[in-house]
Amino acid sequence: MDTIGVIGVDIYKRGQTDEKPHFDLMSTVAGNKPIALSECEEIPDPAIMKERGFMWNWFSTWHGRHIRKNDPAYLKQVYNHELVITRDEMPNFK
Repeated sequence: MDTIGVIGVDIYKRGQTDEKPHFDLMSTVAGNKPIALSECEEIPDPAIMKERGFMWNWFSTWHGRHIRKNDPAYLKQVYNHELVITRDEMPNFK
């Protein structure tokens, strides 16, 4: 029997206008599973997600040209947002 631990979607479009419909669609199949923005180009804004009533469990973008499409000041804002947990804030599981 296969086990699904996470539901994810990849969104490679500029802007966040298409994120919530993708999240809502994934919610219909996710049950109680976490929903991730498994690959993206533009890093999602946690303030916009909160305002629109949804939150990815995590998001990730590729390095190189994809991460460089995000303004450095914007990245700093997102990674310092109170709703975002960065690796240095994670507990030591060892």
